[in-house]
Amino acid sequence: MKGSLFIVFMMQLFCTAVLGDELYRDDKNEVVVDKTRNLMWQDDSAASSTDKSFEEAKAYCAALELAGHSDWYLPGVDELKTIVKAENYPRSIAKEFQNVYADYYWSSTEYSSEYAWIVLFIYEDVIYYHKTDPSHVRCVRQTQ
Repeated sequence: MKGSLFIVFMMQLFCTAVLGDELYRDDKNEVVVDKTRNLMWQDDSAASSTDKSFEEAKAYCAALELAGHSDWYLPGVDELKTIVKAENYPRSIAKEFQNVYADYYWSSTEYSSEYAWIVLFIYEDVIYYHKTDPSHVRCVRQTQ
């Protein structure tokens, strides 16, 4: 039994190492593309300086036109956590991102009618936050 668990663990480790997070930055369009998850992330100067309430953040992403696309949305908490890289502390986001403010960013995932989840890009911290308070915004879109 222990040998089987070790083999499964090693295979998972190998698959993670082979697949990796295939992220690359498109400087011309100011986006970061995640080929593994088919996501395109906003990475213009606004991604490091835009503070909005939860409802304003959702509206901002829905109205965003960037890189020739207008189908942007506020990412869910699980999508946002995929770009958190604690090993890059104190700027704990994948190294491909250039426009980062090391603070909390809104997710579209609601905790309750008054709170939604936010992700901190200093640590791998995820907490709920009052929807009327401002926090940073980084939008995403599906590429397929």
